[in-house]
Amino acid sequence: MLPLSLLNASQGLVVTVECKSGRVYTGKMLACDLYMNITISDAVCATTKQVTPELYIRGYSIKQVNIPEHLLDDIVNERASKRQELRTVTPKPNRVR
Repeated sequence: MLPLSLLNASQGLVVTVECKSGRVYTGKMLACDLYMNITISDAVCATTKQVTPELYIRGYSIKQVNIPEHLLDDIVNERASKRQELRTVTPKPNRVR
């Protein structure tokens, strides 16, 4: 699983972003681009308890992004079901040696 696809899958969910400066923000992820710049709505800073309606965090200043635990399980299960579906639709030909 690539980090960018995992971030894109977490759009619309509540995430926690830890910055290199030490600040920690929690809010609903609105968007993530190719540079891993993240936009969060209703962001709450853990240290100051200040609420920002919309916050844009540059990708290079992000140290860590915590996503909901169920998201990774959902993605793994979805990929496994797609893989199984492809196997049933197009079976591999038998090889003769």
